[in-house]
Amino acid sequence: MKEVIWSEDQTVEKKSGGYAYRVPLGRGYAMSILSTQYSYGGQEGLYEIALVGPDGELANIRGQVKGFDDDEVLGWLTEEQVREYVKVLGDFVWYHKGMDAEQIKRKRWAEKWKGRNAWKKIIEEMRKRKWQAFEDDKAELFWNGRKAGPMEKIGL
Repeated sequence: MKEVIWSEDQTVEKKSGGYAYRVPLGRGYAMSILSTQYSYGGQEGLYEIALVGPDGELANIRGQVKGFDDDEVLGWLTEEQVREYVKVLGDFVWYHKGMDAEQIKRKRWAEKWKGRNAWKKIIEEMRKRKWQAFEDDKAELFWNGRKAGPMEKIGL
């Protein structure tokens, strides 16, 4: 296993059959990158990553960062994927840390509609969502083989 440079200010420690890296992301957070014989994917030359908080413990980012759905650790990543996660987690720390998943969704939605005619765009999206919700309900009833009162009235 060769030593990799992820960032100019990283720290590197030689561990059992590989390396352990710490890449500072700001606000006291760092990204832990492991490739050892005991890390997820380390024996295949792949990497394991996690976000470490200012207290030195793993930060709980489940459901807030894509890929971290079931665990605070993400393994079996290629070098290219790890480089992408350095950017993603850096963005997360600077723009979203301290916010729950719902607040992040609202913030991204608000940023999407900044600018001219924002109110008109919001109304259009709300109408699309309402229609899509109706279509989803209709499909669910069809697949379940049942007809509900309102659906029978409109002939579905």
